[in-house]
Amino acid sequence: MKYTNQLVKLGFTENEAIVYLASLRVGNARVSRIAEEAKLPKSTTKDTLSSLHERGFVSRYKHKNRFHFTPSDPSSISVWLDRNKTLIDDLLPKLKLTQFSAENQPTVRSFYDETGFRVVESEIISEAKEILLITPAHDLDQLLPDHFPGFMIRRLKHNIRARILIEESPIADKVKGFDLIAQHETRAIKPPIPFESIMLIWGKKIATVSLDNKVSIVVLEDKNINQMITSLFDLLWNNASEK
Repeated sequence: MKYTNQLVKLGFTENEAIVYLASLRVGNARVSRIAEEAKLPKSTTKDTLSSLHERGFVSRYKHKNRFHFTPSDPSSISVWLDRNKTLIDDLLPKLKLTQFSAENQPTVRSFYDETGFRVVESEIISEAKEILLITPAHDLDQLLPDHFPGFMIRRLKHNIRARILIEESPIADKVKGFDLIAQHETRAIKPPIPFESIMLIWGKKIATVSLDNKVSIVVLEDKNINQMITSLFDLLWNNASEK
């Protein structure tokens, strides 16, 4: 099957490659639909999807007591499989052409370890022209040095500007002091910000990052929801302090 052998060379089992490619073609679907597309028994497909989920290549959610699976963006392969870079660079554009395209179908991915930070950073660097960020002050002070080391340098290298909304605090003053050199603009909101998570907005995507007790990252991709959240960001931005 097309691209199966290349995925196997990157470390997939044959069934993982077949099921992942089938999932890319059909998009969000139940096990039975993916099994039909993959031309594999349902039990084999179910076990293979569990393996792909553990490795971060598909996400899942339960609806009416049935799991639905959504393939991760093909660029996530480079996060897990950093070897054979030449082969990956050749394969990813082809996989993107294979991927089920549905402008109006939201996709949601969840991560519960450091993998999520690498995926979010990779997608921001490859996709964003501007990144919007809303954050409580204490979380931003922890997020960048602990989980995104070197991100600012890579962002500047790719000419990605940033706008930051942060709680009024000494940390906010510190961040604003780097506005010029870091090519970002910071504005402060009177505390408290009514949520604990950090929100990053770019392209068609929104990522929420929670650092409370354990890492939890959710990436939502949907053009309409992104536009709504961006409009709310701009409303807050226009009413925030520039001092």
